[in-house]
Amino acid sequence: MKFKTFSLLYFFSLMVALVFVWIVLQILQKHFEHNTYEDIANFQFKNHAIYGSMLNENYFSYRLKMIEIIQPDIVAIGSSRVGQFRQKFFTHSFYAAANGGNSLAEMQYFVETMLKFHHPKLIILGIDPWWFIRPMPNHSHSSYQALTGKDITSSKIAKSIQILLNHPKLFLSFFNPTPTIHPYTHLPSMGFRSILNFNGSLVDGSYLYFSTLTGITPAEDKKFQNSFQRIQKGIFPFYFADSLEMKRVENLFHLIQLLKKQKIEVIVLVAPLAPSIYQYLTQEKSTQYRYIQDFNILASNASFYNFFNPLDLSSNDCEFYDGFHGGDVVYARMLQKIATQNPKIRHYFNLPNIKQTIASKANHAYSENLFEKDFLEIGCQKSTILKTN
Repeated sequence: MKFKTFSLLYFFSLMVALVFVWIVLQILQKHFEHNTYEDIANFQFKNHAIYGSMLNENYFSYRLKMIEIIQPDIVAIGSSRVGQFRQKFFTHSFYAAANGGNSLAEMQYFVETMLKFHHPKLIILGIDPWWFIRPMPNHSHSSYQALTGKDITSSKIAKSIQILLNHPKLFLSFFNPTPTIHPYTHLPSMGFRSILNFNGSLVDGSYLYFSTLTGITPAEDKKFQNSFQRIQKGIFPFYFADSLEMKRVENLFHLIQLLKKQKIEVIVLVAPLAPSIYQYLTQEKSTQYRYIQDFNILASNASFYNFFNPLDLSSNDCEFYDGFHGGDVVYARMLQKIATQNPKIRHYFNLPNIKQTIASKANHAYSENLFEKDFLEIGCQKSTILKTN
């Protein structure tokens, strides 16, 4: 083959590849999988959209941008285990920064970054007992925090092509000028997870597990088998440990003092495990998880709101998504308990909504009118029906 012919073919192939990548990126941008977190947050706030990405999961930056825009009076910060606090449970503006702090060090980094542009009136620090043991990683900076949302990598392009080939409707919807609408909430859907699985974060930061609730996709923790196996094998978040690392405890108290110096009210809270999982962890496997006893003593001495034991809330397995994620009703129960124990901060809580949620949605994970299956397959009696508006 002559050099000229080879060069023409090479450059033609290169141009085709570049055009193809450009088209893919345009489709991604249309569906908010190739956008800055500032653009994502602005669109979600203005349109009350649902955001769930499959390609750009940098909750650290995304949550900070949402807080910067909303400027909420109340912020809940922690792992995914603060994701079921909802605006309707509060009388003041609220945002749940779930996964904004997945370890103690990252939580502190998140708080310090947030304080540069916003000072809430009340902060809920959702801590997890396993944060204070040596096997649990405790890094303030993680690689995903560097994602801008506009990053172009070979893995991102390859995963995008795979998703687009498996779901041709995403190509067709590219030519529709309006956003994809969520079938239940009738709100715009942003990101492939929200568009394809109907799951994602709402504008108050709370998470909607639509596909799990309705059985569109099988629950990952049926009969809590996944959680039981994690406990047996010492897999995240149930690492084996005998004692707490006191340096991490000291760092938590330092963070609390930092917030108090800023005249911010602080609630330190521990969300519960599902009753079956808590019993298995603390009774049958107690020798491998001795640190739980030390943590409970720490929480008691420090007056934390420790609801790790779900029996303190009169909750049951049916109110959980899996072994260590409670649903809306569980979180309503926690807030009601806090309001009873601490009248000074009761004015932050919408007690009529909280009480109504508990009374009408007991044995359910979700608190709105949604068809909820017995997705854990443990014999839960669900009674709500599909919302049709």
